Amino acid sequence: MAYTLNDVLLYKDQIPKHYYVVILLWAANKNYSQIANELQIPIGTVKSRTYRAQRIIDKLREANAAAS
Repeated sequence: MAYTLNDVLLYKDQIPKHYYVVILLWAANKNYSQIANELQIPIGTVKSRTYRAQRIIDKLREANAAAS
């Protein structure tokens, strides 16, 4: 499933900050290496935080769809 900047902004209050910053940069079309350099964190951390943020967004989407 695609993740847009709008998705990230829509759920920003429900995504932990350390995931939010990474997924926001990723949704803005920065690659893992660029994000790692900008945030001064290991690339593996960027990948895991991106993955976890995506799963959070998936769950939030599902919850919103079920509520509709």
